[in-house]
Amino acid sequence: SHQASDEMIDYLVTIGLIKERSRVIPWKGLEGITYYAKTLYYVGELGNGPGTMGKWDSLKVEHCSWALALPRTELQAVLTSTFVQQSDRLRVMVVHRSDATQQRRMASNHDELMAKLKLALPNCTVDVFIGKDYDLAQTIARFNEADVVIATHGAALSFIPFIRPGRAVIEIGYQKFGPGRGMPFPLSFYYAVAVSVGVKYYFSMGDGAYIGQTKLDVDDVVQLATWAVGNMTIWPMGSTSETTDLDTHVLGA
Repeated sequence: SHQASDEMIDYLVTIGLIKERSRVIPWKGLEGITYYAKTLYYVGELGNGPGTMGKWDSLKVEHCSWALALPRTELQAVLTSTFVQQSDRLRVMVVHRSDATQQRRMASNHDELMAKLKLALPNCTVDVFIGKDYDLAQTIARFNEADVVIATHGAALSFIPFIRPGRAVIEIGYQKFGPGRGMPFPLSFYYAVAVSVGVKYYFSMGDGAYIGQTKLDVDDVVQLATWAVGNMTIWPMGSTSETTDLDTHVLGA
């Protein structure tokens, strides 16, 4: 939407990635714009489109005018550059899709998951993220501060590049698809994003479909969260992505 685009431009100006709004070239499809990059990557059609021959097509490529390529890890360093560690506890953030259209892929046993996570991880801060409650900058800040993100498959996971390197994401998939249930689960989609930015990826299979609610395997998700927390070190107070490497060791220490 135009509102989301404007919010993202404001954010990029705020963190200094671009100097001013006038430097942004609007996207107008294939109407003759010359792109200042060798290759433009973007998400392709979602299942069963004419260009996908009935399969999930997660990436399409357009070749552009000249070379200016930034590895995702460099982009991630910019997107997490404003974060400063201010807590002495690891933070586990659970995305609750209660605001999703027709509650698609909302966890039907969300409350059970929250109760068991808090019991299993008494030394962590466990909280909930509901997308409608935050604007873009606030959403970015929430993903910046999270050490572990737990989410059923959905748009919230597009914020994986805003998760700090060395942190973790637990994606919950679904098994069913077809008429009335929607597309098959695209396993490699967010996995590829997570791996490309140094975010540890864990997966749990839920019971559901693209359309409709998802019942989580709560014990499995809690076990994965326990492993994720156990395999990471909290960033020292005051540290940033510029002073901490992918293995969460303080640079120069």
